[in-house]
Amino acid sequence: MAIAPNGAWLATTDDDWTVRLWDRATATCTATLTRHTGRVGSVAMAMAIAPNGTWLATTKHDGAVRIWDGAFAAQTPSSSGRIGPVGSVAIAPDGTWLATISCDRYYGTLRLWDRATGTCTATLTGHTSRVHSVAIAPNGTWLATTDHDGAVRIWNTGGRCVAAIARAEGALYSCAWDVAQELAVGGERGLYLFKLLT
Repeated sequence: MAIAPNGAWLATTDDDWTVRLWDRATATCTATLTRHTGRVGSVAMAMAIAPNGTWLATTKHDGAVRIWDGAFAAQTPSSSGRIGPVGSVAIAPDGTWLATISCDRYYGTLRLWDRATGTCTATLTGHTSRVHSVAIAPNGTWLATTDHDGAVRIWNTGGRCVAAIARAEGALYSCAWDVAQELAVGGERGLYLFKLLT
């Protein structure tokens, strides 16, 4: 599930391979998106809504990333490229690029995509176990990824390199930034809060 920035609508995925858009005030389905073939998402059924609320990205288990525009009736070409299952997607604050994590050869790969062209602009590796989540900082400068071995990696989007690595006990399944450059990470052993010092 993903909630629009203005809180007026939300999107959900289902086992029938569709994405549904819902009006929050009336609790009614306003649109059903059906361009995916096969189950949408992977274990996490990943999707993200752009910061301006005008488009959304969804993932599919075969590695496809779909971009849904405008009134969500149109669809831009898939940002695929024969990658592994995509488990998480995040959209940059300015809406010009997005990040996905996929399970390629048992490990996680972080990819950055140009939103306009649907092309991969960077492939970042380094995790040694399955990657579960990706989050982009509010300023768009930093990315965070978490993995099954308890590693948190902070990536510099400009230099496209790892800026910091932290560890926790157990698998880490989710992460989210706040405006103060703090990173909240959730895992099987609890919730962790990291402060990025720059």
